[in-house]
Amino acid sequence: MQQAGVSRYVGISGAGIDVTGDQKGLRDKIISFLVQRLGAAMAADKAHEYRAWAASDRDWTLVRPPRLTDQPPTGKIYIHAHRPGPSSRIPRADLAHAVASIAESQQYRQQAPFVSAA
Repeated sequence: MQQAGVSRYVGISGAGIDVTGDQKGLRDKIISFLVQRLGAAMAADKAHEYRAWAASDRDWTLVRPPRLTDQPPTGKIYIHAHRPGPSSRIPRADLAHAVASIAESQQYRQQAPFVSAA
């Protein structure tokens, strides 16, 4: 990143990974458990991705959405550093808006916030 002049990375991970400080309720704990068991390789890759960024000195954010849908955008987006949102879904267009908003605002540096439909 330094050699290429990239100062910030905002990527998309998944709500199924667990991060220190998470405040997941029962629904989200069950979903995380299922994702980690049924999608073991993908979940392990995403957990490793988070650990690599967390150990770095780079400016990064990994957005953690739930299940993506092809529904029209709602414009109602929930973002929180440690608490999953009220919905277990988000339209792709709303996720794109949330990622762009986070990148522009410089919010959630060195964090992996949850993003969902509100």
